[in-house]
Amino acid sequence: MLYSSQKEVIIMGIYRTAQICKNGHVITSNTNYSEFLSMFCPKCSAKTITTCLHCNTPIRGDYYIPNVIDCSLSYEPPAYCYHCGKPFPWTESTLNSISELLDMQDQLTEDEKQHFMSYLPIIFTETPQSEVTALKLRLLFNKLPSEIGSLTKNVITDVISESIKKILFP
Repeated sequence: MLYSSQKEVIIMGIYRTAQICKNGHVITSNTNYSEFLSMFCPKCSAKTITTCLHCNTPIRGDYYIPNVIDCSLSYEPPAYCYHCGKPFPWTESTLNSISELLDMQDQLTEDEKQHFMSYLPIIFTETPQSEVTALKLRLLFNKLPSEIGSLTKNVITDVISESIKKILFP
């Protein structure tokens, strides 16, 4: 523990390493428990990883604070590596799937498709620009045929926050 000049206790913790399959299914958010580890995902059979494929930095899992009871039950895999900023395989796969869906329709112009794809990385993270970008993206979503729009919504909802979902899909 560290103490500040005002005698407030500052508790320091560490991120544990997570194991996630290349499709984004969380195997464990704490690789300290080896009984939960697996080479392949039990849901989709994809290979699992514990480090960024670009820079080999461990994937951040649960945040652990010694001597503090952890009651958190949910862990969401990160979209991007905190060290190099590159997308994880599940993020790349989502972007590629949406790109394929957009190529299957002709309601959006090529410029609109490029805008659509450029907006996605912004809404995958929480930044001051995310909500404004989500509103712009909603306008493009409204131009999509219902079938393509529905599939795109299904692909995208796993990687965006609840606040962005409310803006995109009111």
